Order: sequence, then structure tokens, then C-alpha cells
Amino acid sequence: LMLELARDHGVADDPVMRQDLVRYYTQNKVNAWTNARIGAARGALTGADGSMAKLATARVCQQSRDLSLAIIGASGMLTGTDAPATRRFPLLAKILDSADWLSVQVHPDDELAVELEGPGAVGKTEAWYIIEAEPGAEILLGVQPSVRPGAVSSAIRDGGLAGLLERRRVSAGEAYLVTAGTLHAIGPGVLAYEIQQPSDITYRVDDWGRPASAGRPLHIEQSLVCADQGPWTGQVRSSAGTEPHGLLATSEHFVLEYLRPAPERPVASDPGGASVHVLTAVSGSVAVRGADWAERMEPFDTLVVPADADRYELTIPGGTPSPATAPLVLLARLPARQRDVTV
Repeated sequence: LMLELARDHGVADDPVMRQDLVRYYTQNKVNAWTNARIGAARGALTGADGSMAKLATARVCQQSRDLSLAIIGASGMLTGTDAPATRRFPLLAKILDSADWLSVQVHPDDELAVELEGPGAVGKTEAWYIIEAEPGAEILLGVQPSVRPGAVSSAIRDGGLAGLLERRRVSAGEAYLVTAGTLHAIGPGVLAYEIQQPSDITYRVDDWGRPASAGRPLHIEQSLVCADQGPWTGQVRSSAGTEPHGLLATSEHFVLEYLRPAPERPVASDPGGASVHVLTAVSGSVAVRGADWAERMEPFDTLVVPADADRYELTIPGGTPSPATAPLVLLARLPARQRDVTV
């Protein structure tokens, strides 16, 4: 589609113009979702032209243009001393809004990613935080304990895999670590935050009867190599309660925590040069202030705090929020090499 647009505009051979077209197309997709979901969360929709989303997207795009890969990969001032030795930004955060069952998927680990996709490929371990869940909303996560491993391989080849996977009802505030190799899918009625390794390798195993196509293929052989054929053995963690800080997920690739400021009780954090902090507000309004900078976050805003930033505080602007608008911020960072333990 983007190549067709580039040809129509006579810029098919101009990489800068082609990038701008992609950026424009993506921005308008973001605008539509912003008006429907973010605008509602903030109590007022943006303008009909999506002006708020356009401003935010333009700001992100400009920052992306100005961001030097030399800063990411060489000096460590952005990503930190705990970052792997790569020029790739080490974390990828997403918001997933599922109106129907997403395909049953599996991702390789780092070793298998290189084996299957070539040098430089990165595997994908991810974690989900459930922001909203409609009554009865479910996910698939791992294989049912009673299923024989051979049955999983047969179902991957012949179809019907979804019926062998463990269905779990989910609730807002829960977090799930989905390690590489875990068969998984998110069902309708789930709004989730996802933090993951910076990888786009996804092997689609089962697509609920939707026909495979060149743009949406099934990856049977790769899935047979990658898929763990046993049950999910992780621990469900939650942000429920009133604690100002808590752990949601930890792996060798990232740590996910929550921060909950309250009136008269700021919450502080400090990158300490070790890791970039990726903050995402999932509810309420939050003021974030460092030694010489300040930002305000609203629901679904994401703020990147460089590793070399000083200690910063999260506070609640204005008066005391109602329980429905009490602020909660997710903090994703890299694991400290000696402190954090994989669970």
C-alpha cells in the first residue's frame, strides 16, 4: 500500500518521502484509535481531525528523527549500563485492544531466532498487564496439563490447537509473563499493555479458521521448532491494593513494575545510569518531575526517561482523585545484572 502511494506521488525512489508517507498513514491510524479509546478515557474526545493525536504523534516522530543511534548504542546515556551491547533500543511497549480473538502465536528465544531468521535476529519474551477486561474475557496461555506433547505437534500441523490450550479468565490489574516458546492468544474484550524484547518475530500457529494469505500466513514449521508443549508455569501478579510500588513481571530481558503515587505520598525512582525507564500511565493524571525537567502524563501516555537522568518523582496534580481515576503508572526497565531474578 505504501509503495503504491509513493508511486502515485512520484516519490517511489525517495526514501525520505516514503518514510513520511508511512508516518502519515500510521499517524492517522493512531488518530482513529486515540479518539475512540484514549479520548474516552480522558473524559473528552479530541477534535474531529484528531488534533491532539496529531500533535502527540508529530512530537514523537520529531523526537525519533533527532534520536541518534550513536547515543543508543555507544555512550549508553539513553539505555544504560545494563543494556545489551547492541544498537537496537532494548524495550518495546505496546497497547493491545482486542475486539476478537487474536491469532494463536509463539515466539522464538534469542538462539532460535538466529537459527530460524539469521544473524542479528532477536527472540521475543513479553509480558501483559491487563488494563481493562470485559466480563468473561479470556486469554490462552500454555498447554492444558493433561495434553500429551505429541498431540500438540499434531494439532499444530493439522489444526485445532486452540482447543488444547489453557483458557484463563482475566481481570484488570493482572500481569502475565509470556516467555519465548509459550503458545498464547488474547481474546476479545481485553485492553492490555505489553512490554517485550525489541523483536517483530511472530509465528502464527492458528488463526481461528481465518484463511491464510501472503500477508497473514501460518508458520507451521517454525512453530514446531519453537513451541513449548507443556503448561504455562508462571505466576499471576497484580497491582491490586494500595502499595506505592510493586513488581509485576521480571525476566532476563526486562522488569515490569507499577508506581502508585497518592496525595501527600510521592513515588520516586532513579535510573542511576543503569537502565532507561519507560513509563506508561494506565489511569489518572500524573506529574513527573526531575531535577531540571517536568512532564505531565495522562492515560496511555508513555515517557522515556534516559538512564543518565537524575532521580525523579511522581505526584498527583490537583486535588485528591476518585478511586476510578487514581493514578497508576507502569515502569519498564532492563534487569540489573546482579539484583533481578527471573521468575
